[in-house]
Amino acid sequence: MSKPGNAFLIGGKPQPWWRAGLRTFFTRPKHALGWLWRLLVIALILMLLSWCLTLWTPRWYQPLSATSPIVQEQAREAQSLVLNLRNQVQNPHIRYVKWIITQNQVNSLLSLVYDESSASEHKGRAAMVQQPFVRFSNGRITLAARLHGLFASSVASITIGVRTAPALTPGAAPQGHIQILSLHSGELPIPRFLLIAELQSLIPRLAPSIEHTLDLYGGARYARRITPQIVSMIEAALDSRSFPLALDFNHRQMILRRLSVEASHEDQLGQSIPARLVIEFSAP
Repeated sequence: MSKPGNAFLIGGKPQPWWRAGLRTFFTRPKHALGWLWRLLVIALILMLLSWCLTLWTPRWYQPLSATSPIVQEQAREAQSLVLNLRNQVQNPHIRYVKWIITQNQVNSLLSLVYDESSASEHKGRAAMVQQPFVRFSNGRITLAARLHGLFASSVASITIGVRTAPALTPGAAPQGHIQILSLHSGELPIPRFLLIAELQSLIPRLAPSIEHTLDLYGGARYARRITPQIVSMIEAALDSRSFPLALDFNHRQMILRRLSVEASHEDQLGQSIPARLVIEFSAP
């Protein structure tokens, strides 16, 4: 026999409270107030589900530790690659450059730049954005970072597609196309149109950060020359426009002939190739 308070009478028979509640919820309401509280319950359930998905960390998100000796070694390799690229594209005697950087090298460099031990030097940035991570897959790049809010932190990510197309006219530079494929907060997908306007408004604030980073590895003159071109490419990507793959450096112009994003794979000899970014430049 059910104890009072643990069951409800429906049709003269005792029913558990949860079953009675579900039956009442799915019964067609007779008044507007009944519709209103049902819609309110559904909205609360959807909000709770969205909140849980937002806090869910994607399995592929695995930022590296800046204290690891292997990470520090790979970060030095990445720094050397960036400096070598700058020197090669500005050397008038070099007409062809093939540049390869792996996903691990990029993430190692990012972990060193955003090391929590240097938070005192970048308090504002470290308080909001931490542990950036880059993921390479075939034709796609996913950029992710942990964002800290007032009540919790979540992993925000954006996936972009990267491809090249032939030049529009003979003798011109090939065309590049970068398309935003998806936006996520945790595992919650976010409609692209909701954030495009906000991302476009962030570009003026993003430009100084890009110039500062290029200044560290290429010098002030190099940074002032390249930053507007990178910003122009970002604007074209947000507008889903193609852009010419030509960059003006201090001493000359270089054409970007190949831009390839590759997932980890095995070559024809069975050797393992890590996920990487491959760029080929040539003089016009």
